[in-house]
Amino acid sequence: RPIARKNNRLGSLLLSGIPMAPAGIPQIDVTFKIDSNGILQVTAMDQATKKASSVSLSADKGRLSDEDVEKMVKDAQKYADKDKAFLMRNDARVAFRAYLNSVSSTVVGGAVREKLDEDEIASIESAVAEAQAWLQESGTATAEEIADQRRAVEGLVNPVVTRVYGRGGGSTADSGSSESDDEDEDTSDEDAFYDQDDILDDEL
Repeated sequence: RPIARKNNRLGSLLLSGIPMAPAGIPQIDVTFKIDSNGILQVTAMDQATKKASSVSLSADKGRLSDEDVEKMVKDAQKYADKDKAFLMRNDARVAFRAYLNSVSSTVVGGAVREKLDEDEIASIESAVAEAQAWLQESGTATAEEIADQRRAVEGLVNPVVTRVYGRGGGSTADSGSSESDDEDEDTSDEDAFYDQDDILDDEL
């Protein structure tokens, strides 16, 4: 499944020593190699520093029973639509947060600031702060609701950017059947996951 915590954990690795940077800036390449003995090697490398870390996983480590595998496959099919909606929501949150960071750094805090009057600066700063607070408090917002919030901020920022740069279209960022009691309990747990409001961007 596309959500990390919904899969079976085989192992973990730690990639340290990466310089601090805004969210979405570090570029990490992850490679998977499996040899003839069924040993999987996973390597993560930071493209900026070339620092890398790896972990080797044997074929029998974390192995699931046939029953567990069958259940996971059924769950993946059963919750495919909810998984898709979750990913769309998460992607929209990440993109909106990156856009707000871009506005803060390039418009409010960059050279563009010198070309704006005080009212424009105050208006954009307020819109960015309100949007960031909304993102923090609206963990269960749908992708469309997030898109609406982004369009509202863009409606304020884009005309200013257009005026400053003298061109149009600019943006400061990339822009059922009955089931057993056990199955009912599992369904409840799954539904609770999608309804939680503490969604994390690293769930993918």
